Amino acid sequence: LAIPSSSKKSDADMYFISWSTSKEYSQIVADNKGWAKVPPGTRASLYENEQYMNAAPFAQIALDSINS
Repeated sequence: LAIPSSSKKSDADMYFISWSTSKEYSQIVADNKGWAKVPPGTRASLYENEQYMNAAPFAQIALDSINS
């Protein structure tokens, strides 16, 4: 993720990126929409979560892609 140098609200942009890739956000999404709806590729710890790995059929493919 990146913030363009032309951004007029880079502090707010950074706050949003930090929040939307946090463990807390992942848990909110999982609680409200299910583990398969948690955005992939945002946290290494997501792929250590058995619930996510079992619920998201694409999880292993995404992890393999990240690792390659």
